[in-house]
Amino acid sequence: MHPRTLIQLTLQIVNTPEQENTLPASFVRPHVHLYTSHAILTQRPQALSPLPSLLNAAMLAFLSASIPMTSTFTSTLLAIQPCGDISINPSPKLLLPASSAHVFAFSSTGNLILDLSEGEFDLDTWEKAHDKAKEECCKEQLGDDAMEEGKPSLQGFVERVVEARVDKERAWKNG
Repeated sequence: MHPRTLIQLTLQIVNTPEQENTLPASFVRPHVHLYTSHAILTQRPQALSPLPSLLNAAMLAFLSASIPMTSTFTSTLLAIQPCGDISINPSPKLLLPASSAHVFAFSSTGNLILDLSEGEFDLDTWEKAHDKAKEECCKEQLGDDAMEEGKPSLQGFVERVVEARVDKERAWKNG
């Protein structure tokens, strides 16, 4: 549909609440390739915290701009506490003492398209975090058992946003 066309969206963090007065001239610029299957960073766990919001905002921006895409995606952040508890989309207070932090992004079909992890963890911990993130992002694809809580998944939210947008743009035809 758009041969030899590049659509690029740059997301840049200029200032965060924790750094409000410490970034006078420098900016934080996270660069992530969405098709990276696995990466491990060695920074502090708080460095990953804005990434899921940026990714989800980018997806909604593409949808809002009516950019044709083969698939959508959703992303979430998880923090593994030293006691082993997993927090989904943790607050900065929960993220600070975390032993590891993980960002996962899943396509609308439930495929893992991004995995970034920081901190110390083993493979079993990573697998538990992966399963929890997939449940958070893709509940509709996982079946009725995952929907018992009544909380919609992130993918369900994106689907409702798309449906509302289509209904709004077709209102002139239906009225």
